[in-house]
Amino acid sequence: MTLDDLLIMDAELVPELIHCPLSDGFHWLRITAGHTPARFKGFVQFELSGYEYMYKDASMKDEIISEFSGSVKVVDWKNEM
Repeated sequence: MTLDDLLIMDAELVPELIHCPLSDGFHWLRITAGHTPARFKGFVQFELSGYEYMYKDASMKDEIISEFSGSVKVVDWKNEM
């Protein structure tokens, strides 16, 4: 693999947002680093391994998802256990 191959792979990367409802009013969001909508950057609680993480209420979660450009996936916490 050459550097050019790596750059092409990165260019084809589709940003991802994974949403997991933890309770009726509490939601976990994992967003590909650098792709959190600008007005929500201040709400990122930590970054790890190329992702930005947030724990938010339902209304803010909906706002973030509506402004996110990329793939959105919902994970059901109860079925993952």
